Amino acid sequence: MVGRRVEIVGGKGFGEVRFIRAVSGNTLTLDRPWKIKKTPDTLSTYQIRTDDAIVGVMSGFFEDDDAVPPVFTFTDAAGGFPTVGQGLTGAILEIVNGPGAGQQRLILSNTATVLSLNGPWLNSPVIDESIYRINRYSNLAIPSVLVEIRDNDAAGLIVEQSQATTAVIEGGSGDQPGETDTVQIKLTRPPTDPVTVNFNHDATQLSLGASLSFNGTTWDTFQPLSVAAFNDLLREGAHTSLLRFGVSSDDGNLDVEDTVEEFTIEQ
Repeated sequence: MVGRRVEIVGGKGFGEVRFIRAVSGNTLTLDRPWKIKKTPDTLSTYQIRTDDAIVGVMSGFFEDDDAVPPVFTFTDAAGGFPTVGQGLTGAILEIVNGPGAGQQRLILSNTATVLSLNGPWLNSPVIDESIYRINRYSNLAIPSVLVEIRDNDAAGLIVEQSQATTAVIEGGSGDQPGETDTVQIKLTRPPTDPVTVNFNHDATQLSLGASLSFNGTTWDTFQPLSVAAFNDLLREGAHTSLLRFGVSSDDGNLDVEDTVEEFTIEQ
């Protein structure tokens, strides 16, 4: 259990976490004392969390700043580090107890017993005293993903811009990437009657394709709208123009005012 975490999960000291430094019978030696106001008592309950982290005691380290490239290694003769694939490359080695505690280094490569690190220690660990931990999947911080939900309970448009924006270049012939752009459009639900999507824009700034039509079969298939800049021969620099969408239909469930959308096009 050396290197594992003890967490107080009930009673006084709730939420406090310590690393196990040594085990003797039914006594655990921890990495640091409890806070005075959060010292657990006989009514406190605890949990020892076992996970997939690699923990152990350092048996040696080596540093050579003059080598090309510099060499910084960390050894645990009993480590049994994984070497399949990339091994531990990219993982973080942390000294969690003993001399050097609190320091972290990036693992560049490894063998079964030796880790190559990205730099020297500021406070040197000590053989057979410094306890390390290499976190793996357990407690890994996973980034959240923002999900856009498009409701089909109400009739409306789904408008997709390329690269999350629409940008065009004035004066091009259209044969180079970025001179024109395309917007993709479809409906949120099948209509009972054909639907026409119309475009309202400043014709002195933009040139657009024709209006689009959807029916009960084609409503959920994206149709492209080609967007180009109108070459007005004026020196305007970078500027924007507004593109608005509106719909017309005999579908009684379609509220035209509710389905008007607009966004800005960069020129």
